[in-house]
Amino acid sequence: MIESGRYGRDIIEKAEHKCIYCTSNGIEDEFHFVIKCSFYNDLRIRFIDKYCYTKPSVLKFIDLVSSKNKRQINNLGTFIYLRFQRRKSANL
Repeated sequence: MIESGRYGRDIIEKAEHKCIYCTSNGIEDEFHFVIKCSFYNDLRIRFIDKYCYTKPSVLKFIDLVSSKNKRQINNLGTFIYLRFQRRKSANL
């Protein structure tokens, strides 16, 4: 939502970029998408190190997305791919 609401003729204020996939009423930005959204907890547990989503912080998120660890980057890519597949099939 943070990307789709940012461009085009129907620009939405950042505060209105709410996640429609969980009940947190949080802004769906990259941090929420990867670390916080409960709609994808099962995928997060499978592919993201517990350190990143236990007591989540922006610093842990930055560590994750800037990692040089090949396994961690591959898992993050798989996680994001599967999330978009689930999102597409949810069709909300």
